Amino acid sequence: MGTDNGQSTGLLSLPVELRLKIYQTYLQEIIIRIPGPQIDPNALALLCASRTIHSEVSPLVPSTITFSVWCTEHLIYFLSSLPEKTLQSLRHIALWATPFGLYEDYPARQSFRTQYSAMALACFPGLQLDTFSVRDGYHGPSVSEDAWGASATGDELEFLLLKSKGWKELRYFSPNVIFLDTWLKQKPGSVQPKDWDEALKKRDGKGSGALVKILVGREARPYHYKPRRYLRNQWEYQESLDSGSGQSNSERDGDEVEEEEEEAETHVIDPGDVDWEDVDELVPWREEDFVAYLDEVQTTDDTENKQVVVVARRGKDADIVEDGSGINSEEGMKKLLDMFNSDWRQLKRKEILVSGHRDTTSML
Repeated sequence: MGTDNGQSTGLLSLPVELRLKIYQTYLQEIIIRIPGPQIDPNALALLCASRTIHSEVSPLVPSTITFSVWCTEHLIYFLSSLPEKTLQSLRHIALWATPFGLYEDYPARQSFRTQYSAMALACFPGLQLDTFSVRDGYHGPSVSEDAWGASATGDELEFLLLKSKGWKELRYFSPNVIFLDTWLKQKPGSVQPKDWDEALKKRDGKGSGALVKILVGREARPYHYKPRRYLRNQWEYQESLDSGSGQSNSERDGDEVEEEEEEAETHVIDPGDVDWEDVDELVPWREEDFVAYLDEVQTTDDTENKQVVVVARRGKDADIVEDGSGINSEEGMKKLLDMFNSDWRQLKRKEILVSGHRDTTSML
């Protein structure tokens, strides 16, 4: 738009520094889902406004928006598909932290080692997120909860807090504090979040500002056990898209869909039909809706159905750039890193990965 004297008005008439702040404020509200439906087509219409705006906005997209990832299998597929520069520019990821398995005896494929979701994060050097929002994969309405799941949640948290890199702020969401009670019984004398907080301060320095706290919701959020709606195998789905033959359940033969669903013993859907509430709700949350515990969380019958969030912040000068060092100490973990350093599409074709999103606790 212009004026009578030929001067431009509107967005492009503002100083570039102010325009960049406007872009960032706008992009911070956008969530891109992995896999699709990825985004409202109008959400990034700003990129099409003009060449100037496109050149200013596009570099901000990966570092400002939030990528909401359905499960660990999709996180692996997503991150492994990105150029190194784009991977290093990501800043916000929300994830349903499901386990996964890798066959270490390929090509026999007779036994696999189960890996926590956090292990996958460690396999992408250069990752340096500002926020990593994680939904507990072993507790919730779609999971057969048991003591093994409580151990897995606690162990994964400890790995993220004490060994992993790749994030400045971790937000680990679980539907209630039951996992913490069960896990602490296996570790006599442990007090949380006090012990985690002290360990992170030791890792980053006492005066660094490193912090771990546990937030318990003020309002109860009871949930009922109901089966999660599952995706078709991601590899098959992606290959169908690559070949131009991708179909939704509504487009495919009814007998075929029914046969697949009976085989999976649940409702199997394409990514385009996913109900994203569980993952997306990790992004907009308010700390004032929770009671914070800095020393020892107090669990009672009243807290059973109250959501819990473990919040951890790395120290001011902490080295957060992922380098895989957290998984180099054990032989099994070295094997994992070696496999990820291979071509991921080749590993996919060899069917080395075992997806754990259908029944997370059965993987333990």
